[in-house]
Amino acid sequence: MDQKDARNLTNDFQDVHLYSLNRWSEASTIAPPGSHGPYVILQTAIDPEDPGAAVDDFILGKNGHWLPLYLFHPLPKEKRREHYVYTTAAEAIAVLGTLTGKPIIERGKPKAEAAATAEIPPHDPLNVAIAEAMAAGPEPAPGT
Repeated sequence: MDQKDARNLTNDFQDVHLYSLNRWSEASTIAPPGSHGPYVILQTAIDPEDPGAAVDDFILGKNGHWLPLYLFHPLPKEKRREHYVYTTAAEAIAVLGTLTGKPIIERGKPKAEAAATAEIPPHDPLNVAIAEAMAAGPEPAPGT
């Protein structure tokens, strides 16, 4: 996303993107056979409370809270799968349907500090699958 086109993070379904992780090596352990899942929901935006207005990627948790992707990457594998990976598109869309008002953002260390102290495995399969899905582009909106 071009910095000049960036917007604040929202709960508007038109601003989010659904990404399939079906090429992930562990996809078959999560998604039903024959599906295009599992999925993650991402939005490239600005944290409304960031005075520097930096553009970041955010991932939507099943609790309806957004987490900067740089804070997602170092989380334990089990927590990432349980709280941020959706088994089906229907599950992801159901969470999107509950979002109202201002987005709730889970915050942690600033990006520079997190990068300096994070213990991220360099070739973590889930992180690689998300990066590949983002490069390939989002899934089409349901009904299109």
